Amino acid sequence: MGQYHSVQFIAVVLAVGLLSGTSPGQEMLRREISGSAIKELNVSIDLSFGHATLKRGTTKAIAVVEYTKPEEDDYKLDVDYSVNEEVGSLVIRSEEESSFWDRSDKEHREWIIELTDRVPLSLSFKLGAGEGELDLTGLQLHDIKISTGASAVRLTCDEPNRIRANTIDIESGVSKLTARNLCNTNFRRMRFSGGVGTYVLDYGGRLITDAEVTIEVGLGAVTVYLPEDVPTRIKHDDSWFSSFDLDHDFLKKSKGVYESAAFGFSTKRLVIAIESGLGSVKVRRR
Repeated sequence: MGQYHSVQFIAVVLAVGLLSGTSPGQEMLRREISGSAIKELNVSIDLSFGHATLKRGTTKAIAVVEYTKPEEDDYKLDVDYSVNEEVGSLVIRSEEESSFWDRSDKEHREWIIELTDRVPLSLSFKLGAGEGELDLTGLQLHDIKISTGASAVRLTCDEPNRIRANTIDIESGVSKLTARNLCNTNFRRMRFSGGVGTYVLDYGGRLITDAEVTIEVGLGAVTVYLPEDVPTRIKHDDSWFSSFDLDHDFLKKSKGVYESAAFGFSTKRLVIAIESGLGSVKVRRR
């Protein structure tokens, strides 16, 4: 039988009120999920509007959440944690409906979320509007799902993931997204879907084994960066209405299929399938 913790009511609420480091007229709430005997952690983050930072924790806590808001903002942050058969479930969400035009003082909301690096994580992150800084460095990543609306999101992973990530799923709407060192996440499959925006997907880092990527872009512009030491095959679904620009060192193997010189001789390869509607795609070496 599972254990349920309502973080708003148990002693993991460390401080509420004006704390040092906040600007005048702002209030900070800090919540900490104490350590427990878990083998996995499922994290669901669903935020409406503001600036969100996610990174590896520096304490023994399973998670630490700091939320800063204007004093007059009566918005409540909902944080729940439960454990069932050694699997932790952490839910961080805002209950209000976000509106791109109704920003008011919401743009001064800020979340800083730290997650443990001691157990594998399945992470779902959703941001309606605002800015996101997602530093996945050092986390044990099992599955990742990211969904952004009218947002500017930066994602990075500066160290190889210690476990194999089954899937990475990124959906980005009317937004700007930059993802760097994606190979360090050690993913098996990755899907990126972009709407109307500007996107940068950088596959730097260490490619440990074969991996597959699907990129779909509508009206947006996506630039894919590939290190020279990553053997890659590019499959592009040609369209009269889209633009496709590929660096010269890729060899055309057949219609819509291009390979780097070392692709046929490597045991660790990246295969990328790209579909574009009215958008533009650029593939660059770095």
